[in-house]
Amino acid sequence: MHRFSNLLANPAFGLSLVALLSGCVLPQDGSQRQPTLTTSSPVAPPPAIPVSWQEVPQIKATIDLAAHLSGGGQALPPDKAAPADAKTESAAGETAKPQPTQSASQWWLQLQDDGLNQLVQTALAQNLDVQKAEARLAELTAAQQGAGANLLPQLNGNLGAARSKQAESTANVLSESVTGSWSLDLFGGNRAKLKAAEAEQASAQAALGDARLRLVASLVSGYVDLRAAQQQQALAQATIAAQQESWQLTKARRDAGLVSELDVAQAESQWRSTQAQLPIYRAAETAALRQLELLLGQTPGSLSKLQQASPPPPAGQPIPQARGDLMLNTPASVIAARPDIQQAQAAVLAALARGDAARAAQFPDLTLSGLFGLQQSSPSSPMQITGNVWSLGGTVLAPLFTFGRTEAEIAAADARTKQADLSYRQSVLTALAEVETNLSAFLQQDQRRQTLQQAVASNQLNLELAQQRYRRGLNGFMEVLDAQRRLYEVQSAQADATAQSTRNWTRVYQSLGTM
Repeated sequence: MHRFSNLLANPAFGLSLVALLSGCVLPQDGSQRQPTLTTSSPVAPPPAIPVSWQEVPQIKATIDLAAHLSGGGQALPPDKAAPADAKTESAAGETAKPQPTQSASQWWLQLQDDGLNQLVQTALAQNLDVQKAEARLAELTAAQQGAGANLLPQLNGNLGAARSKQAESTANVLSESVTGSWSLDLFGGNRAKLKAAEAEQASAQAALGDARLRLVASLVSGYVDLRAAQQQQALAQATIAAQQESWQLTKARRDAGLVSELDVAQAESQWRSTQAQLPIYRAAETAALRQLELLLGQTPGSLSKLQQASPPPPAGQPIPQARGDLMLNTPASVIAARPDIQQAQAAVLAALARGDAARAAQFPDLTLSGLFGLQQSSPSSPMQITGNVWSLGGTVLAPLFTFGRTEAEIAAADARTKQADLSYRQSVLTALAEVETNLSAFLQQDQRRQTLQQAVASNQLNLELAQQRYRRGLNGFMEVLDAQRRLYEVQSAQADATAQSTRNWTRVYQSLGTM
């Protein structure tokens, strides 16, 4: 009979399940279709929890669903895996070469921003959500230790003293004893509770990893927002300076009778319109700073040193730019790495154990108990040992009439197991969808960034030519204003695309569960 925990720990099963859930049929001849992600590391099995339960219908449904979606496909054995140098097709429909095998952990270091790296280190140590997750883990670790203690004998010491008087006789009595009890757990109720506690501890460990991953991803995105707002300010200020110069030059040419008042009004209108953008970017900068301070667990204003300073970007701090190459994992590795999937897996195991404990409550509970002690008494002289006391016995506690309470608890446990199983399958499907979606978004946004970079160069040349033609009298001033406006719009769009590309790059690694 299969055991679910062994299935979860099997890397071949993990790869098969993910491939099948994603709609990929693995052929019977041992060959493997090309995956949709670039392979960078061997398949690692999900962390196995040392528990074993008999197969239940709710968990078996996971395997049945995979077989149904695959049309009978089978998992490949480890020795039939695709070669590491095989080309793979990305989510965006482009063929990409696999990157050299290396660790993708601490992926934010690829941005090569010392300020960001320092913020990440500080946040991991000070963030309040991470500290709450650590406290929750400590709580469930203690609970697991307590559940394990229930399997062992319990000993208690008793010490009593009494003084009594009857007629002319006075007696002092001193008793010492040790009592012990041991629940034999014949039907596994306490063992099942221990397994549930172990699974809940593993869930808390995964929740801590998820809190750290979310923190780093939010911090990187917030830092990008800050630098993007500062870059937009720098672009706006540079454009305002150029437009103000053009406005003043136009006024001088108007005074000389070379241009009309319309040209002056148009130059001033464009200059004022660009100035109106500055408050928006300053507000965005302040909002990004406050968000970073919140993630760091600090009071507002503590990161004022990150405020826009002179000289502005690019001479100052530019927007962190993501690298085009990504260290991606196989689908089975995504299942193994993502903390939310580990948490859902642990929830299934805990629900199974709680169900076993509910079933064990139907059967008798045998408890052995014993006592050994000494009794000392003296009517009038020094204390003397008058005898020892001991006893040994056992009790059997069996449910007779519960009026359906036990059956209802079993039914509720089975329903919770089904919910946990459905949540686990949903988390797997969600993980695969997020990887594909975020990867596609990153590739498309990075392509947009590169196109806009070329557009900036073209518009800079267009502005230079328009200015030259205007000075020669070959075109009107309106063409110069249009060229200035288009250049500023493209530069602003490029900065936005760079920031969004890095955000999407961050989401890719977050969806991979890489920390």
